[in-house]
Amino acid sequence: MRFQFEFSRDRSGAVTPRATVDSGLMMSSCLFLLLLVLELVAASPRQFHFVNEPKSWTDAQAHCRSAYRDLVSLGDREEMAAMMASASAVWHDVSSSSAWIGLYDDIEDGWHWSLAQDGFYGDGEREFRNWQKGEPDNRRGAENCTEFRLSMWRDKNCSIGRQFICFDGTEGSGAGKLVLVKKRLDWRGAQAYCRENHTDLASVRSQAENEAIRALAGRPRVWIGLSRSPGGGQDGRDSTFRNWAHQQPNNRRGEEHCVEIRLKSSTWNDAPCGARRPFFCYSEIESTTVPPSTVGMANAETRVTDIPTSPQGVTEPWSELVTQIQTATEQTATVDPAEGGHTQHLTEDNLVLIRENRTWLEAVTFCRQHHVDLVSVPTVAVQSLVAAAARGASTPHVWLGLRYTCVLDLWFWLSPEGGCYSNWAPGKGPQGMVQCGVTGALESDGGQHWVSLPETQRLNFICSTCGKSTQ
Repeated sequence: MRFQFEFSRDRSGAVTPRATVDSGLMMSSCLFLLLLVLELVAASPRQFHFVNEPKSWTDAQAHCRSAYRDLVSLGDREEMAAMMASASAVWHDVSSSSAWIGLYDDIEDGWHWSLAQDGFYGDGEREFRNWQKGEPDNRRGAENCTEFRLSMWRDKNCSIGRQFICFDGTEGSGAGKLVLVKKRLDWRGAQAYCRENHTDLASVRSQAENEAIRALAGRPRVWIGLSRSPGGGQDGRDSTFRNWAHQQPNNRRGEEHCVEIRLKSSTWNDAPCGARRPFFCYSEIESTTVPPSTVGMANAETRVTDIPTSPQGVTEPWSELVTQIQTATEQTATVDPAEGGHTQHLTEDNLVLIRENRTWLEAVTFCRQHHVDLVSVPTVAVQSLVAAAARGASTPHVWLGLRYTCVLDLWFWLSPEGGCYSNWAPGKGPQGMVQCGVTGALESDGGQHWVSLPETQRLNFICSTCGKSTQ
């Protein structure tokens, strides 16, 4: 059985869904693929493009801006997972282990004042700087706060203890006084102290204010209110989401100012901008907001009539697609399930327990690279096999191929054969409180029920190997 589904966009920007269905289509496969595409499209009005042509970061940016919209900046883990899926089909042909994304470390212009009130600054005052020669240099990749000494500024590690200068002003006015605090606190602690006891850490808007702080501070090094967030977006998105690898970014040798994503782990690393990497671009899609749906894959009876009939921004072609799905389902209603799919043939020899601690996304990536996929549990029989395999785990839970989508408020299996069988622990799953970024896991011992856990936890996991050797 085969079901192909894609969105295309014509020159006017209109989005058109297209589908082709073979006669052996099963209802669960059809609905799963439809919901998966709905989730990815509705979650972000952007389409991701993996370009397997090694280029420098600047050349990659130019290519994306010419052929698409721009290099990709990411807002959350779900968006990152959707982006990584765009490259999964060609990973075996990629010579590099990482790819550029649209973040860079703007060590000169990426600074902002703690006191952000617009009325406090006149023309050009927000941009006043008095850096010491050679600064900022972001030495060892960890200097994101500003130290003031003898009228000159240097970037320093925010965790260092320093005295600091607070500004005590009147709301809505630029007038006020400077206060020297002789406590030694890190930059964040100094900021919190100033905001609680005064107005904020001091901004320096002019050479005259710079001299006033010099006279007040004397010789000691003091914090002022200028800091930066490493890894800035180049496409105008103000996203705070980061997924740095351990001890990154480190700006090794002071030369790593661009950001790459590691294809196996989805973690981020700073690298020299001149290095040649494949890269991720994005293009924009017209709004396709999906209204709430009662369709469930791991928690409710699936009904074709529950498919949203016309997501906003997608008109007539969507109705035609739903009609195709309904027709295909009716035509296959009498098909023997044993004739299609592969999960009904799953045996203990087709399951592999991986006794390595990985996040859910890392587990998915590992299973797809080395086996078939993170295991789905559509039946009682498969649950028994998976439960037996899980007893050998070194963690209290093991990951399953089960994920929650905030967009449609439902749980779904990665495998199209995931059905309606449920083994949730009491108060978990659709009956429990859920939030974005949770995925499904199986208890390794005891009742071996399903539970929801943050996808960032690191657990053992079980891969299915149907059609592949377990060796």
